[in-house]
Amino acid sequence: MSWQPIETAPRDGTDILAFEKVGGKDRILTMRYDRMAETFVTNVHSFVAFDPTHWMPLPPPPEAAP
Repeated sequence: MSWQPIETAPRDGTDILAFEKVGGKDRILTMRYDRMAETFVTNVHSFVAFDPTHWMPLPPPPEAAP
């Protein structure tokens, strides 16, 4: 997996890892595209605006322990 331009991110509501730089700091968040809002939103309720520049698929979840 490698970072890809945000323009290539899925627009079907799939959760992704998203990257943005805010105030000189890197921020990585789990996001999804919201068709109603026509923007990427976090899965956490927040009034902070996000402007991701890159994305990558989420890794698979860990295997369940027996």
